[in-house]
Amino acid sequence: MRIWLSSMALVGLAAACGSGAKKQREQEERAALIYALARLDPSAPAKQRAEMIQAVRKIDLTDKEMIATRDVCLDAHQGLLDAHLLQAEARKAFMEAKSDDEHRTSHAAHAQEALDASSKTLASARTSLDACQNHTRTLVRGNAASTTER
Repeated sequence: MRIWLSSMALVGLAAACGSGAKKQREQEERAALIYALARLDPSAPAKQRAEMIQAVRKIDLTDKEMIATRDVCLDAHQGLLDAHLLQAEARKAFMEAKSDDEHRTSHAAHAQEALDASSKTLASARTSLDACQNHTRTLVRGNAASTTER
């Protein structure tokens, strides 16, 4: 009987430690994600922004809410980057239209297509950015709550 009780106590202790380790892992994931999202800078050069987005994409997360937060935030930042690149493409096409009388119409049409695509992409990114901010606020509140529990 004592052996059985001792075994049950060990199982209970292991379960308690396991849940503590899980909680610790969740807090570490949350902190890493919050830090990485805060570093995403929409005003950084395009190449640097793409690298930052990839770095956040590589963060290993297990919690469904954190994964959802990361995904919606990356949708927003990728959309902002894509819209920026499409606007650059439109500017280039307009410049080519200005300097190339022979192909002016096709360059202008390409510029308009790039601007239209940029507008759609930007609208979608703004929606995702609102969702990202809401998710991130929840994540930060959860992080603050878990730090005060310790």
